[in-house]
Amino acid sequence: YGEGIIIGVLDSGINHAHPSFADVGADAYDHTNPWGAGVYVGVCVTTPTFCNDKLIGAYDFANTAGPEDVAGHGSHTSSIAGGNFVNVVFDDGVGGTFTVPIQGVAPHANIVAYKVLNDEGSGNTINIAAGANQAVADGVDVINYSIGPTVGTTDPWFDLEQIAFLEASTAGIFVS
Repeated sequence: YGEGIIIGVLDSGINHAHPSFADVGADAYDHTNPWGAGVYVGVCVTTPTFCNDKLIGAYDFANTAGPEDVAGHGSHTSSIAGGNFVNVVFDDGVGGTFTVPIQGVAPHANIVAYKVLNDEGSGNTINIAAGANQAVADGVDVINYSIGPTVGTTDPWFDLEQIAFLEASTAGIFVS
């Protein structure tokens, strides 16, 4: 289930209060911070209540009001990659409800969120490269980048974004 894996998500931030990123998931798994209890990176160093043993770091490279996800895409992609087991209640449209269990690919993994897109969901190559470089410095195991290429050069050897991902791969990080 991803225990011991740290996923770095480069996107529009994260909804830190969502059950997908809680310390304890619906399967009662209590996450362990691989860096040690209370050891966080990014804004969680000065605002530790933003993080927990599941969400162990968050950055704002887009220079917005912080790493909270206003656009929603970052939380969505983070939950797909490493969201907890969560029981979701749906309205069946005819007066009843039904519950569906959902989870990410690696629900017991830890997450570090790198907000590289602004609150409208757009970004630039410099922010994305900075986020990727910080993920390497933090020592994540996987980088999830589900936002597609930004406007930049068509030559991968001169594109900051592509070079940053190549360097991450060279450092032993799986880039997805």
